[in-house]
Amino acid sequence: MMKASKLLFFIFPLFVLVSCSKVELEEVDGGGKQPTETTDDDGDYDVEGDENSDKFFSVADFMSHDFGDKSVWVVGYIVGDCTKNIKNAEWEKPFTYDTAILLADESGETDSEKVIAIQLRAGELRELFSLHLNPDNYGRKVCFYGTKQKYLGVPGMKNDIGGYGWADE
Repeated sequence: MMKASKLLFFIFPLFVLVSCSKVELEEVDGGGKQPTETTDDDGDYDVEGDENSDKFFSVADFMSHDFGDKSVWVVGYIVGDCTKNIKNAEWEKPFTYDTAILLADESGETDSEKVIAIQLRAGELRELFSLHLNPDNYGRKVCFYGTKQKYLGVPGMKNDIGGYGWADE
């Protein structure tokens, strides 16, 4: 509970201070946030604010950086779903798992070494992003804010996802 209140304490000013010329975050159905403009001149995904809480990392950058216990934004395409281990990844329809999605920098990626896993706990995350429940989400660009952890045998996010949204709208 303490982590959640601290996270809200840092995220709320971020959303208030966002510059429209970089990234504008809007409400999406269910209360998540989405970037409507995401890249700057050098291809990075930026918002104004602190060093890591203000930058949208690509999947490759997210995989290669050590953020410690700090939360960061990652943006990528939904390329599959998975359960228990990356060896169980599903890369095409019909999707049968609703507990995790896989993100990559390129739509259609099927190399398990180039993806990260995002846990979809029961509730809103699962309802919005699950490929099993929403197969049309395949190939859509999304962003998540949380701490980097190993999940399903690859880098990802699982317990502390504090923000999320569609990056393709």
